[in-house]
Amino acid sequence: MNESTARLVAVLREQKPSPKMARLIERAERDEFHDFLSPLVFPQLALAEALKDDHRHALATRVLRGEFDATTAEAQAWADSPDGQATFAELATPEGLARMKHAVDGLEQEITREVFHREEP
Repeated sequence: MNESTARLVAVLREQKPSPKMARLIERAERDEFHDFLSPLVFPQLALAEALKDDHRHALATRVLRGEFDATTAEAQAWADSPDGQATFAELATPEGLARMKHAVDGLEQEITREVFHREEP
């Protein structure tokens, strides 16, 4: 298990148990919330939303503030990997850039909704 995933899993295990938390721990152990190893486009947002759904707003805030982001060494390892190299090559195409812009635009809309249209718990 890599360093950032181990940090996240340790904190999740310290939380009050619940069925949702047990599933989040399992997902974290599979690197579903890792910056570079996750199949999700925005894994931290998915984790934060799941934590909020389980009424763990303070922990969701820690996730969104980057406390469990990948380390520089993990980022470099991914960048040097075949997957990282393939991603860079894809992003260098007009189609890859268009997909990235679409994803970022979606993130921007999500953040705007979260910040300006949030209901207080």
